[in-house]
Amino acid sequence: MKVRGLGADNHPPTTHVLRCTEGLRRDGQDIQIVMADENRRPTAAFTNLQVACRDGLVAGLIFASPPEVWAGMPIAHAPIARVGLSYTQRADVARVNPDHDSFIQCAALILAARGCRRPALIAHVETTETPEVTERWQRSFAEAGIPLRPQWLLGCPLEWPGNATRLARLLCSPWAGERPDGLVVADDAFEEPVLAGLMAEGVRVGSDLRMVSLANFPLASGTTLPVIRLGFDIAALLRQALARIQILRSGATAEPFLLQATQSDGCWNP
Repeated sequence: MKVRGLGADNHPPTTHVLRCTEGLRRDGQDIQIVMADENRRPTAAFTNLQVACRDGLVAGLIFASPPEVWAGMPIAHAPIARVGLSYTQRADVARVNPDHDSFIQCAALILAARGCRRPALIAHVETTETPEVTERWQRSFAEAGIPLRPQWLLGCPLEWPGNATRLARLLCSPWAGERPDGLVVADDAFEEPVLAGLMAEGVRVGSDLRMVSLANFPLASGTTLPVIRLGFDIAALLRQALARIQILRSGATAEPFLLQATQSDGCWNP
């Protein structure tokens, strides 16, 4: 079965999906990656994919970036099995998504279990500027007994991850009346910049401050600091997507799947 994965260069999950497909190929899966450029303009490979879909040469499509990105393009209407790894409202695309609510809930429980009482958040700016998302963060942390202060819900654009260094320094600056004792970094692109900011302010991660960082397994971080990694097994996500393509090809309905967040040792429990 030949399956194509479709992504845009500047969409966060795409890099992780690219790496994990290597392992799937070693397991005998015929899966190929097709990329658009950073402005989502068609590349030669993208154009060839549309022809392959038209001619019935592709068993299915996995969208690493939101399927809506490709609205109006022929690829969005190919009569083949399709799965989206990002949230979509399209009825003709099966959903296989990371359960971000489980990440939020577990991050709160982890920090609460370790005695943190002053948590902070550094996340993608879309998280901190979306009221329903910030409400979920605040509700989960309040239920864990460690409310998030609105002033400590900080957003950083993915295009400028270096800003996360300055946000971390601002949280822990010497003139701050109070520092957080727990920090959630909700995008793995920000982990290293945040750690650089904390170290610049003399913060000892693991003692002065507990840090939970979003991770995508089995990809490893380069730091040796005691960061608590919580996130999603991208290879498992892809296997679920492939299974749903098989279901769709059989003519059955593929139910949505949510992958639970786990810690780096595979445990959910804090």
